[in-house]
Amino acid sequence: MKSLQLLRQSSRDPRAPHRSWWSPLTMVLCLCAAAISIPTAGFCASPGSPVPLFVQTPSDIPAAIDQAFPSPQISKRWVRRHRTMGLNPAALEAMKLARKESKQDVALDLFDAGTRTLELDEPEVQGNKAKVWRGRVRGDQDSDVTLAVRGKKMAGTIVMGQRLYKIEPTEDNRHRLVEIDDDAMRPDHHPLVVPDDGTPADPPAPEPELQQPGTAAASTTVTTAATTTNTIVDLLVVYTPTARAKQGGLAAMNALIAMGVDLANQAYRNSQIAMQLRLVRAAEVAYTETGNINTDLVRLRSKSDGFMDQVHTLRNQYKA
Repeated sequence: MKSLQLLRQSSRDPRAPHRSWWSPLTMVLCLCAAAISIPTAGFCASPGSPVPLFVQTPSDIPAAIDQAFPSPQISKRWVRRHRTMGLNPAALEAMKLARKESKQDVALDLFDAGTRTLELDEPEVQGNKAKVWRGRVRGDQDSDVTLAVRGKKMAGTIVMGQRLYKIEPTEDNRHRLVEIDDDAMRPDHHPLVVPDDGTPADPPAPEPELQQPGTAAASTTVTTAATTTNTIVDLLVVYTPTARAKQGGLAAMNALIAMGVDLANQAYRNSQIAMQLRLVRAAEVAYTETGNINTDLVRLRSKSDGFMDQVHTLRNQYKA
């Protein structure tokens, strides 16, 4: 199921693809004010050459079992191609030096798009101690890169032209690079009705707002103030043991959460919405998912039904 979906709008391309794919199949629940081990062998590279972000590493899962029971994620129709590898510890060290004189570039093999160098800015640290790097693909100023790291687990997105890639941890202590076929994704909203002549129907006109005399100046003042000062919304994210296991462990879950918060905040900035999310707590709740998102959400909202009641205590404690 998809219970946590954050959409990112590109400030450069209004046709940018939607971003609903990154949420795990299992439930990750959010409340806000409004409502591993990777092999440690490094990868040697000369000082002037980029360090590969990923290296070939053996899987912890026997090959016969891996082939007989492939991940459900890679069988989805919107997965154009994928590759599973190990995160290169040398690349993580290079990322920490991204803005220093001794920095070493990080490179990523993007299938038929070739090996590209990533230009990363200084990282931001989220409330769950995950670091988030934003940047671009060298030579493509309209590209966008987001990499979130917690420990030795990474979640990320790369947008280059009309190509969309994601990086996700796997359950066998490796990482998967996936190229997404955005045209094969389900629509985010109900499509517009297109008449037989091929002309899209106009959306319904908004209802007129009745304005009292003398209120125009006040409305303008409020709008101006809202666009110059960010509203900070403290966010609490809770997840189930099943979600944590499917994501690849605790560090992987925290990387995913950090990436989601960063993508949401970037969408607000690109859309000139004066609001930012601030992650104040990420916690696991002892709850067995029913398989019905409506049932799970009803139980989450209720404060005294015996299901996830501790979430409301956390919300009050962290003022989320």
